Amino acid sequence: GWEGGLPHNIDPRTLETRGVDTLGHLTDNRDIVTAHPRICPETGRLWSFGAYSGKSSKVKVREYDLSGADPVLLQEHTIRLTGAAVIHDCLLTPNWFIIIHNPVRIHLPKLALGYGIDDFLLPDPGAVSTAYL
Repeated sequence: GWEGGLPHNIDPRTLETRGVDTLGHLTDNRDIVTAHPRICPETGRLWSFGAYSGKSSKVKVREYDLSGADPVLLQEHTIRLTGAAVIHDCLLTPNWFIIIHNPVRIHLPKLALGYGIDDFLLPDPGAVSTAYL
């Protein structure tokens, strides 16, 4: 997976990319799935998130059961955010799935002109980070 769309299936033996993996048709081309999902060591369930920026930024958190022939979506939660939805990673404990939202602002002219992320993504000094559980 990557922060811009759907995950990709990779052959574990050859590392050849097989193509987009829709998790048993549970995701489609409108979904974003993190490049850093977590698998619970106790349950074997996959936890992931997708960050969506826009007028109303949000994060969708999903839990999947991968034990059968086809993945099963167990739950999905949507978290509304203030500011840009730029979230890179998550934490999984036995009791919590944790996302840290660091406040940033996007310099739109630099983004539109093709500058790199280090140039158009700026800290928002007037805001504080928020942890979502």
